Amino acid sequence: LYALARFHPDRVKTNTNVPPAVITSLKVYGKEMLPTLIPQANLTVMLDYDQNDLTVEAAALSYDHSDNNLFSFWLGRVEKGWSAPSTHATRNYHNVPPGEYIMHVKAANNDGVWNPEPYTLRIIINPPFWQTWWFQTLVVLAVLGIGIYIYRSRVKIIQREHATQVKLLEEQQTLQNQLNQELTEKLDYQQKFEIAQKQQVESERKAIMLESAQSSLYIQQFGRFGQSDLQRP
Repeated sequence: LYALARFHPDRVKTNTNVPPAVITSLKVYGKEMLPTLIPQANLTVMLDYDQNDLTVEAAALSYDHSDNNLFSFWLGRVEKGWSAPSTHATRNYHNVPPGEYIMHVKAANNDGVWNPEPYTLRIIINPPFWQTWWFQTLVVLAVLGIGIYIYRSRVKIIQREHATQVKLLEEQQTLQNQLNQELTEKLDYQQKFEIAQKQQVESERKAIMLESAQSSLYIQQFGRFGQSDLQRP
C-alpha cells in the first residue's frame, strides 16, 4: 500500500502565542505549601527552617502541543542563572538554607517563543531561633554579662587578696616594732645593769682600798705607840 502526502511549507503557521508562566505548586516533602491553587502575583510563602526541600511545579498557558512547551527556572541566591530549557515543568531544590529567595519561572510555547516576563514567587525560609538576630543578640549580651561578672569578681578577689596582704604586712610590721622595742628595752636594761654592776664593783674596790688604808694607818700608829713604850725607863 503506497500513499502520497503533499503540503505547502508556506502555509505552515508558527505558534506566535507568548505563553504566560505560572507556578502551580510548591511542595515540601509532598505537602502543598501554596495558600491557593489560583496563581497570584506578588505571592509570598513562609516556611520553617526544616522545610527546605522544595519541589516547584510550573505551567505554561499555551495549549497547542503543550507537551512541547519549554520551561526555565531560576532560584535567586541559590542558582547563578537560568536553568537550561526543558520540557520538564518540575524542579527540585534540596537543603535550601534559611533566607529570602525569589523563584523565577519563564516558559516558551511549542515553537520556542519565550515570554520575556517571568513569573516570580517570594519564598522565605525562617531560620531556627538560635540563628535569629534577637537570639544571637541575647547570646552576645549574656556572654558580655558573664564576662563583666567574671571580670568584676576577679577584681574583687584581687582587691581582697591585696587587702589581706596589706593587713598581714601591717601586722608583721607591728610585731616587728614590738620586738624591736622589747629588744631595745632589754638592751637598755642590760646596759643599766652592767653600769650598776660596774658602779658597785668600783664602790666595793674603793671601800676595800679605804679599809686597807685605814688598816695601814692603824698599824703605823700602833707601831709608834709600841716604840714609845719600849723607850720609857
